[in-house]
Amino acid sequence: MSHLKTRIFDPKDFLAQTGLGRTIMQYPKDQVIFAQGEPSDAVFYIQKGRAKLTVLSPPSVVTQNRPLMVT
Repeated sequence: MSHLKTRIFDPKDFLAQTGLGRTIMQYPKDQVIFAQGEPSDAVFYIQKGRAKLTVLSPPSVVTQNRPLMVT
Protein backbone atom coordinates (compact mmCIF):
# COMPACT_ATOMS: atom_id res chain seq x y z
CA MET A 1 0.00 0.00 0.00
CA SER A 2 1.33 3.42 -0.97
CA HIS A 3 1.57 6.16 1.63
CA LEU A 4 0.79 9.45 -0.09
CA LYS A 5 1.38 12.68 1.75
CA THR A 6 -1.74 14.82 1.92
CA ARG A 7 -1.12 18.52 1.41
CA ILE A 8 -3.40 20.75 3.41
CA PHE A 9 -4.61 23.83 1.55
CA ASP A 10 -3.66 27.02 3.37
CA PRO A 11 -5.60 30.01 1.95
CA LYS A 12 -3.33 32.58 3.64
CA ASP A 13 -0.26 30.98 2.07
CA PHE A 14 -2.01 30.71 -1.31
CA LEU A 15 -3.11 34.36 -1.34
CA ALA A 16 0.26 35.64 -0.06
CA GLN A 17 1.99 34.49 -3.26
CA THR A 18 1.80 35.89 -6.76
CA GLY A 19 1.29 33.77 -9.85
CA LEU A 20 -1.56 31.93 -11.54
CA GLY A 21 -3.57 35.12 -11.90
CA ARG A 22 -2.78 36.40 -8.40
CA THR A 23 -1.30 39.86 -7.98
CA ILE A 24 -0.48 41.58 -4.70
CA MET A 25 -1.40 45.26 -4.81
CA GLN A 26 -1.04 48.13 -2.35
CA TYR A 27 -3.42 51.09 -2.46
CA PRO A 28 -2.99 54.47 -0.77
CA LYS A 29 -5.66 55.80 1.58
CA ASP A 30 -8.82 57.04 -0.18
CA GLN A 31 -7.90 55.26 -3.45
CA VAL A 32 -10.93 53.85 -5.27
CA ILE A 33 -10.27 50.15 -5.90
CA PHE A 34 -13.50 49.30 -7.69
CA ALA A 35 -16.57 51.38 -8.49
CA GLN A 36 -20.13 50.12 -8.62
CA GLY A 37 -21.29 49.66 -12.20
CA GLU A 38 -17.83 48.88 -13.61
CA PRO A 39 -17.42 45.47 -15.27
CA SER A 40 -15.67 43.09 -12.89
CA ASP A 41 -12.72 40.96 -13.89
CA ALA A 42 -11.18 40.21 -10.50
CA VAL A 43 -11.83 39.18 -6.91
CA PHE A 44 -10.21 41.30 -4.21
CA TYR A 45 -8.93 39.86 -0.94
CA ILE A 46 -7.76 42.32 1.70
CA GLN A 47 -4.68 40.96 3.46
CA LYS A 48 -4.02 43.93 5.73
CA GLY A 49 -5.61 47.27 6.43
CA ARG A 50 -9.08 48.72 5.89
CA ALA A 51 -11.44 49.29 3.01
CA LYS A 52 -14.60 51.36 2.94
CA LEU A 53 -17.51 49.76 1.11
CA THR A 54 -20.17 52.08 -0.28
CA VAL A 55 -23.25 50.83 -2.12
CA LEU A 56 -25.14 53.29 -4.28
CA SER A 57 -28.88 52.70 -4.34
CA PRO A 58 -32.12 54.52 -5.08
CA PRO A 59 -33.14 57.07 -2.40
CA SER A 60 -35.96 54.80 -1.20
CA VAL A 61 -33.51 52.05 -0.15
CA VAL A 62 -31.60 52.36 3.13
CA THR A 63 -28.03 51.04 3.04
CA GLN A 64 -25.21 51.02 5.55
CA ASN A 65 -21.84 52.61 4.86
CA ARG A 66 -19.23 51.24 7.20
CA PRO A 67 -15.50 50.45 6.94
CA LEU A 68 -14.28 46.89 6.56
CA MET A 69 -11.32 46.08 8.79
CA VAL A 70 -8.88 43.18 8.59
CA THR A 71 -6.96 42.32 11.72
